[in-house]
Amino acid sequence: MKTKRLILATVSFLIILVFLVSCSRDPNFSNRFGILNDDEIANETVQSIIDGINENNPKIIEELFATSIQQDNSIELDTDGFINFIEGDIVSFTWADEKGVGQSMERSGGKVFVETDSAFTIITTENTYYLGMIECLRDDNNPDNIGLVKLCIINSNDWDLDFSKRGVYRATEKMSNGITLDDGSSLWPFDFPKPTSTNHETESAPTATDNS
Repeated sequence: MKTKRLILATVSFLIILVFLVSCSRDPNFSNRFGILNDDEIANETVQSIIDGINENNPKIIEELFATSIQQDNSIELDTDGFINFIEGDIVSFTWADEKGVGQSMERSGGKVFVETDSAFTIITTENTYYLGMIECLRDDNNPDNIGLVKLCIINSNDWDLDFSKRGVYRATEKMSNGITLDDGSSLWPFDFPKPTSTNHETESAPTATDNS
């Protein structure tokens, strides 16, 4: 009887061990246990960006970027220009789940690289802005790459709101690392025609202080 119990305990231990080892190689392992999922990470980042804007504190935004980005003198990190790009006081902004978060993952030689892209709308007393960002969540080859990689913003007047033709404004591979203050010129040539200014209604969004 004791032998059967010992065998059963050993088998159970091995099953749990195999599960833990396999899951530890999964970049979404922590997400399954309720730590933070992609949406929540993106929401935390955009909330910090909003705080930086509201407090007129470029350092808050700069520190969101990956160490490798901050230390690369060839990359534009005009956090002051980013804050000044936004006219008026922030009235509301959207969360990541409204426009969705995309994830790309690469595995090579047992190493994992995970990047996400997310999109937001910021509404101020003067204008509406679209924000796109790319974040590195995991890089087994170089942990200094973890953090914000690209932060792009555009005035809605420079972006066609007909999403059936244009899609959601997002940071893309064609945009440089760091900060892009987009006037629309960096978007071309793309696989769609250049948009024209349109009148539009403001999107509904949670208030800037609403973190629920």
